[in-house]
Amino acid sequence: MMLLIVLASPVMAEEPTACSLLTSGEIEAVTGGTVSATEPMQLDDIPSDHNRTVTVVGCLWGLAHQTGQLSLTWFRGPLTDAEIGQLLTVSRNSMGIDNMKSANYREISKEFPNAWCSTFSPPSSDKLGQLLSACTGVVKRHGLSIAFGSPSKLLTIDQAKLLLDKASERAR
Repeated sequence: MMLLIVLASPVMAEEPTACSLLTSGEIEAVTGGTVSATEPMQLDDIPSDHNRTVTVVGCLWGLAHQTGQLSLTWFRGPLTDAEIGQLLTVSRNSMGIDNMKSANYREISKEFPNAWCSTFSPPSSDKLGQLLSACTGVVKRHGLSIAFGSPSKLLTIDQAKLLLDKASERAR
């Protein structure tokens, strides 16, 4: 009888983590590198209006061949329209973005419905500069942000968007 009760009980669905939104195979297919490490990140939650907070979690993947890394930040929803607008605005105008622009990094960006993606390349005179590919978007009222940084590899906007779309499929 006990076995029947256990088998008939609904199983609690485990809440997905940011690291579960992309597989190593998906990352490797897009970046051309080998995932060498995966590290979940607990980020500071963001106080919001209406006496609530937005939970923010992340994941960091190290890539051996490019000595680069891919990070994913997940702003767990549901986000309000104002929060979505703020997320997209901050992705375009943060201190890091402003610093790259003032250092004459070359920016290429593209607007998508509910997403914004960009690439940044250092000027040729900057031999130590990092290449950066980033994409921020909203799906099912969750915010997602992906950034790939490497000294030797720049993802195209379409590649960064592909990773964002893959992560978006699993965000719930």
